[in-house]
Amino acid sequence: MGMSNIACTHSPHVVFAQDTFAFLIGINAEWNQGRNVVGDEALFHALKETYKIPSDRICFVKDEKATKQYVIKELESLLQKTTPNSTFFFYYGGHGNPKSFQTIEEASTHLELCQIFKNFRGELVWFVIDCCYSGNFYESVKATFDRENDENDSENKNDCVRACIMSTQLNQVAGGEWTLTECWIHAIQGGLLAKLATSCCLRMELFIDYASDKTAQVK
Repeated sequence: MGMSNIACTHSPHVVFAQDTFAFLIGINAEWNQGRNVVGDEALFHALKETYKIPSDRICFVKDEKATKQYVIKELESLLQKTTPNSTFFFYYGGHGNPKSFQTIEEASTHLELCQIFKNFRGELVWFVIDCCYSGNFYESVKATFDRENDENDSENKNDCVRACIMSTQLNQVAGGEWTLTECWIHAIQGGLLAKLATSCCLRMELFIDYASDKTAQVK
């Protein structure tokens, strides 16, 4: 899994919000080795224990519990708690398809998830996707929200920044390592996310440099 598709939609100037929410989907029972050290379980603990996201603002939907119906229900519930100053961290790790994430019983399409995020009330979303075809999700984010802003007049335009960090390019499969997820864990544990500047694009550039170093170390 590489640091190959990193992009930011909309305005690049947003202050990193103090009230942060996190929603993680991890369907990785078949990759259990190292999961609590460099995988989704470790990322959850880093966000909750190191980054100090309160329990009522973080949700980790794991393995067999991650049905499409349950994921949508819990995601919508958490998004309803957000405020105009909120930052939202969305993570998916597991099997990916060109147009969907492989949730239990039924796949969750990229476009369906993007539609749900229209209910986000805050100013910044991090989409961190660690699976095959993750680059395709970015295309869905861009298509959904570019279209929405084109349809709205300037007074109703949504100024939310959506930062997409994917583990693959468009229509590419990922490897079997936790490289992208591990980079975020190191960033959180090292305090990088708390120290980054107010510009979204600057934050992403710093993270890319940091992640590239870590990726080299992992390999």
